[in-house]
Amino acid sequence: MKIYYVFQNQSKKQELNGKYLWSPQKKSTGENDLGYTNMSKVQKGDIIFHGANQETYAISIAQSDCYEAEQPEELKNLKPDQIWNNKGYMVDCDYNLLTPPLDMRQHRDWLKEHKLKGGPFNSKGGGNQRYLSEIDLKHAKYLLTKIKHNEKFNKTKAFIHALLTETLDYDLDYDNDELDKINKSLEVNDKNNELIEPEGPEKIKLAISNNTGIPRPKRDSEKAKKALQNANYKCENETDHILFLRKNGLYEYTEPHHLIPLSKFKDFKFSLDVTANIVSLCSHCHNLLHYGRLEDKTVILEKLYNKRKNQLSKKGIFLSFEQLLNYYK
Repeated sequence: MKIYYVFQNQSKKQELNGKYLWSPQKKSTGENDLGYTNMSKVQKGDIIFHGANQETYAISIAQSDCYEAEQPEELKNLKPDQIWNNKGYMVDCDYNLLTPPLDMRQHRDWLKEHKLKGGPFNSKGGGNQRYLSEIDLKHAKYLLTKIKHNEKFNKTKAFIHALLTETLDYDLDYDNDELDKINKSLEVNDKNNELIEPEGPEKIKLAISNNTGIPRPKRDSEKAKKALQNANYKCENETDHILFLRKNGLYEYTEPHHLIPLSKFKDFKFSLDVTANIVSLCSHCHNLLHYGRLEDKTVILEKLYNKRKNQLSKKGIFLSFEQLLNYYK
């Protein structure tokens, strides 16, 4: 899943009413344009912030992958003197209007301090002259938090809350309910009820969020439990890390972690929720991967990658260490 910010100063009314985004494929000069190239990369389920007239006025979830489409008639009438390539890119969108819109002028100082290379905002905190730009998790969380604080309608506020908790934080592995289920299951020493995982690649299983409509890969708590068992309840970064015993006194406490984040499922043909991709970590190492410095993460990730790359390949999952490291930046 990617997150984008679109500027619709001229085309807001037409695109909002039509529930879409549209851009040319190239500039009128025939040259490439980063904003238009970004349009070609949008996929179903991506999050899009909509801006116009110095306000963020809506958030949408892409309802389709980008596809080629001719310029809609209603857009041709905006600037008859402007020569636009009639061949363009279109994305279907489900607009969620904000009440009130977020006044971006009040956030220029923060945007200046957190300027994003290739992003939608310039060094002064204003908007760049670009139709669509990708933004990072930090910018998305900042905007959503401010929007949620101001939003008047409970339904929209619930939608924004779900984006923050269900979607943007989805890489934080298992939620509390799932961890409770795993931990309670491990407190029962039932070796006759162990998971038997199929050999070879597994299909991706998706669940649609009731709050956002965004498809997410399902997580199987039994696979997490099996991964901890396979590691003999040790930290796979350093097996001599000091651990404490679980309540039943039978097993040491470690936590399951998807080495390749589940949110990157669109980059792969097969499921990432497999024991080959779930590592057992002590609480310290687990939190370091989520919240630590990149230079500290790199050492652990390289060790885990080298341990697991052969197992991953047997499940149809292939990636370089550089690609894995990029997911943690």
